[in-house]
Amino acid sequence: MGLCLAASLGGIREAGAQSMSLTAKTIYHAYQINLWPGQDLGYRDLNRFYTTLDVGGWSLGPGGDIDAVMSLRYDTDFGTGFHIDTPAQVGIPATDQRNDLDLIFAYVDWKNIVKGRLHGRLGRQVLVDDLAWYSLDGVNLTFIPWRSGRDNVTLSAYVGMPVRFDVVFSSEPFLNDGTQVKDNTAGLAFGGTARATLFGGLDLSVSYRQEVAFRKGELEAFRNDLDGAAASAGSIGLQESRLGASAGYTIQPLHADVYGSLIWDAITGAIEQARAGVGYDPIRGVHVQGEYLRSRPRFAGDSIFNWFNIFAYDRGRLELSLELIPGLTVQGGYLLQVFGGGTTATSGADFPGSDLSHGPSGGVSYRSPRFGAGVHGEAATNGGGSYAYGGNYRSGWAWADVSFLERTLVADARVSLTTVQTDWYAGNDAGQVAPADTTVNVALGGRANLFDFLSARVMFVKNFGAALEGSYRIYSELAVRY
Repeated sequence: MGLCLAASLGGIREAGAQSMSLTAKTIYHAYQINLWPGQDLGYRDLNRFYTTLDVGGWSLGPGGDIDAVMSLRYDTDFGTGFHIDTPAQVGIPATDQRNDLDLIFAYVDWKNIVKGRLHGRLGRQVLVDDLAWYSLDGVNLTFIPWRSGRDNVTLSAYVGMPVRFDVVFSSEPFLNDGTQVKDNTAGLAFGGTARATLFGGLDLSVSYRQEVAFRKGELEAFRNDLDGAAASAGSIGLQESRLGASAGYTIQPLHADVYGSLIWDAITGAIEQARAGVGYDPIRGVHVQGEYLRSRPRFAGDSIFNWFNIFAYDRGRLELSLELIPGLTVQGGYLLQVFGGGTTATSGADFPGSDLSHGPSGGVSYRSPRFGAGVHGEAATNGGGSYAYGGNYRSGWAWADVSFLERTLVADARVSLTTVQTDWYAGNDAGQVAPADTTVNVALGGRANLFDFLSARVMFVKNFGAALEGSYRIYSELAVRY
């Protein structure tokens, strides 16, 4: 069961004018989870309370070139479920942890250190580049050596300490799920990005990052005789050494977009992810897209998860969207996915062969100013049946909403069904397939945008046959803005 109540207080600033902003939000959310599906070990009850405070000062300093922002979050758990003294045979990880104070970000931006050429950021910040997001306590400098209209070249470099979890003023990427985490080792990270926009439509980017961890004692993550080990023995561990690149080009005469990206893991000397695709819009209301993805997931260099088979895969998809009349759209697509067994990065163990999964998707939807509805479905069938690992599923959903008083009031409903053969199964590595699980989900909700500064939302969700969650939850939100 869940109940969420949120209130916010904020300010809107004008470009170039000195201003302050304040946003506060409070949330209460209660629900149940079952970490061991299929076993009668009970549910963990979570009763979470969150409150966040965001403060910003804009266009400060003599030249108006300095911005300062901070986001602080406090959360606690009033859960009535399993605690640290719960018997081990229950099987659900337990924690007595109740309170957590997180500094999500707190930094100062100084624009125009050298006018139009050099900018700087100091403090806790979230980096977003070709290697995905990263949380860092440090300094980040951006240099623009050349600019002409839309075209430009930008270089950035950063150095600092990685933000660890479960320490005072940590910055956890996701809200807690009631488990206890210890990850407070010191570390050092550095890297940078080079970006270029050329010819009015060609975007290029290259990023690099390296992270090491400094521990208080000796650690031997893997035996020395295993090929591909992370070489993290001792008190210094190489956690990350990655290179990413991306490119995209808009071919205006053909109404087409071409894109691609690559992440290379230098620890294992292999591709972590590669993606390439094209989108084509020949006429209004028609969109075609095709994409290829190669995924070889990697974890932190000395993570125990590198020991296990992570089932690398190659995936291709083709999608077509047609707007038959204004508001009425039909969609169709097809998916082809190949899973690989083979040798893991560190354990050296061989897992049975590969398997092929494929299947169609499609749907139809209609949207008008007052009413919307749609239905969608997709399915993938594991042709060989050796692996279920995410490859055998069927899902479908239908939705509708209606609004009144120029969208002042909105009511919505959604029904979904998912059948999947779970990857949480001890026999997967031996080529066995787990039994299929089916979940039905019904959600009813409404929104009220009463004034420019006041809005409210409520939602009731009922689960039938859910393996991980409790049977239902309630979500409500109240937002106030000034």
